[in-house]
Amino acid sequence: MPRIFPFAACLMALVATVAAAQVTFVYRQATGRQVDRIEISWQVQPDHEVIEVSATSGETYRIESDDSGNVTVCRFEFPVDRTSWIARREGMSLRLDGTVKGRAVSRTFSIDANPWYECVERSLQPYAVSGSLEPHRFWMIEPYGGGAYLMAGRIERRERIEVNGAFVEAVRVIVRPAGFLSFIWSSTYWYSPEDGTFLKSESVRSIFPFIPPTIVELMEDRRARR
Repeated sequence: MPRIFPFAACLMALVATVAAAQVTFVYRQATGRQVDRIEISWQVQPDHEVIEVSATSGETYRIESDDSGNVTVCRFEFPVDRTSWIARREGMSLRLDGTVKGRAVSRTFSIDANPWYECVERSLQPYAVSGSLEPHRFWMIEPYGGGAYLMAGRIERRERIEVNGAFVEAVRVIVRPAGFLSFIWSSTYWYSPEDGTFLKSESVRSIFPFIPPTIVELMEDRRARR
């Protein structure tokens, strides 16, 4: 069993730097010719954090988590897809209610003690800067279908990548489903080695080879405006 929180000290340090302030980052998401703008913002309070994600495609998240980064409640809205649900953690279960592609759903998933994340761009930041050699497991709800899956992130290496036309140092983290599904799908995330800022990701959202990868990269860090 991998250690669940080998990076607690990193999390506390990151929280201390942004406590009570709202932090916003703007990203460009491209899948072939389809381009969207995504804003990710969060505000840290003494005992919880609120993360908000909005995209020009119409998708929005509002996520509340405890002081360890574990999600307690998440609301997802995607009107074009007729999908709108709210999920809550209740001990060792996740409860999801709402609509998925226009169909009413009410589901309960049995989970374990691993944390629940819905915005890995934010929630994996402490792990990315921890230097841990252990994989980090967490639960995640797939928003478009409403299923819950156990995921595993692993730090691979530090490397230079291009982000918005400039080359920067980054920590490469691979995220894939735990178990046999790990051979089917994976996504790569890059984070700043200094403070864990999410810089870029690349993933394939389909099993069909003709679907281009989805690339997300940082365009604007609004911390500089404070």
